[in-house]
Amino acid sequence: MTSTPSPGTERAELIRALAVLSERPGPSHPAVAEALGLESPSPVDHTELFVHRLPPYASIYLDPQGKIGGDARDRVAGFWRAVGLTPPAEPDHLASLLGLWAGLLERLEEEDEAGQALVTHAAGVLVWEHLASWLTPYLAAFVELAPEPYRQWGHLLADMVCASLPEDQPELAHGLDAEPDDPGEDLIPFVLAPVQSGLVLTLADLGRAARELGLGIRLGERAFALRSLLDQDAAAVTRWLADEASRQAHRLEKSPFPASLRDAWLSRALATAAGLA
Repeated sequence: MTSTPSPGTERAELIRALAVLSERPGPSHPAVAEALGLESPSPVDHTELFVHRLPPYASIYLDPQGKIGGDARDRVAGFWRAVGLTPPAEPDHLASLLGLWAGLLERLEEEDEAGQALVTHAAGVLVWEHLASWLTPYLAAFVELAPEPYRQWGHLLADMVCASLPEDQPELAHGLDAEPDDPGEDLIPFVLAPVQSGLVLTLADLGRAARELGLGIRLGERAFALRSLLDQDAAAVTRWLADEASRQAHRLEKSPFPASLRDAWLSRALATAAGLA
């Protein structure tokens, strides 16, 4: 006689399945995708999406410099230690965070009532501060750019995170709880740091800018590509960035995430649009 999995175990299994599909496709991916009702993703689609366009690291979206690592990654690593675990090499990678979340849900089955309260609180902090905080703009961009089956994967992840948010939502995550810096004279670092500008600008977006403006684009990192566009026609590119900020603000309005998170990102995008205009 087999026992029926508990709701916590079922959620953990779903979260682990979502985590697996965020990693480079391997032998287990077809079965995992089938279990979620999705087509199996291809290695090419994974590389284009998760490596070149939208790297799934929390620090990119919450760090003031818009780069992997820094204080944003250190805060995530600190959370791993707070729940009694050694941080992995990439503690802020989406697959690592989803694996941690699944592990916390599985730990609930082993704890007494007091322990369950602590683990439930920890899981709520993880989902709010280290997942929903940056997945709000990330998944808005993701479902727009992703091919199938990743688009449906993005919708499943958003639904799972939103359904698991704590009822008493705490303060905004570090980075979202402060006003953005003054962009200064050099626009590029500001617009490429999501927590500053509210924008998630990919190389695909910059390629679209080049096509729409009739400019050439030089391949390379986003900062290099954007600088090459600005060198050709700074006024036109700045206007395009203002329009793109407005477009992404409209995209954020449709986000399924809570209003407090949505508005934190939306206000940044709208301020960027106004400032550039």
